[in-house]
Amino acid sequence: GWWSIRRDGPFEKDGIPYFLFSYDGLLPPYSEERKYITAIRDHYLTVTLAQYEWPKIHFRFDRAAILIIYFFKSLRVRDLDNRNRKYLIDAIKKTRIINDDNWQTVTLIEKGIFSNHDDHIKVYVLDERYLPEFLALNEFITGKNDNR
Repeated sequence: GWWSIRRDGPFEKDGIPYFLFSYDGLLPPYSEERKYITAIRDHYLTVTLAQYEWPKIHFRFDRAAILIIYFFKSLRVRDLDNRNRKYLIDAIKKTRIINDDNWQTVTLIEKGIFSNHDDHIKVYVLDERYLPEFLALNEFITGKNDNR
């Protein structure tokens, strides 16, 4: 895949370290079917772990902000809260850059953006204290950096 170049540390923009994860397609809707859940969990874990050289990374955010940006190829209306983000966040937790994914340690933001490319997702993980400055770097939340 296009994410096959593995990084050995976080990105940095204006002194703000962050991790960027990219995923083809959109998050699937919720389902109770065990086989489906296992496939989703395994997919996001595999793709997440493949994007960085984790043995070389000793980086952890005590209080993290996670921004999930959905890039939609179509203008069709879709509810963000119908997307199953649990296994994507659990995969990020497995990297150990966040301690846990509970409300005391993670701030979660989701945004949808129209894209000329195929449906895809970008997930930014950063220290929560840098969240206002990071959001002020408008390119991250408008899709202007969507250079797939």
